Amino acid sequence: MRVKIVFIFCILFVFYGCSAASNEALAPNAKSIKKEPVNFEDKNEVLSYIARAALDFYLQEGGYGELREFSINNKTKKLFFKTKLKGEEKFLSVSVDRYDIKREGGKYFFIAKGITTDREWLNIAAKNFLEERKIEIPAKYSIFILAVM
Repeated sequence: MRVKIVFIFCILFVFYGCSAASNEALAPNAKSIKKEPVNFEDKNEVLSYIARAALDFYLQEGGYGELREFSINNKTKKLFFKTKLKGEEKFLSVSVDRYDIKREGGKYFFIAKGITTDREWLNIAAKNFLEERKIEIPAKYSIFILAVM
């Protein structure tokens, strides 16, 4: 019975979020990317929440920086984020005009089109190395992709 209560609490905590005050009380040094409770009205909001958490985790764990803003629209297939990279004084803004998620051989891939940033040199690099290239989505996120597709 106790395991079920803990499990239910964890589900509620993850999917409905918690206020910044309770985050600080539970883990004073933890960084929160969401300051208000999370309410999901459609699949797009679930996808946005999962993608935001995954990208912020990747940036922080890799030591690259942290995510400041994030939005994704599954209907229009647009994506935008702003990040504060380590060692940089200014934020980096990245916009994707169109993205696709494709499945091939049991794996999922992210494909971006129309990538623009607020750095000219990065626009060139994105066009040469990322534009319309398949980027494999780690298997641990596949279950979430299936849930919102």
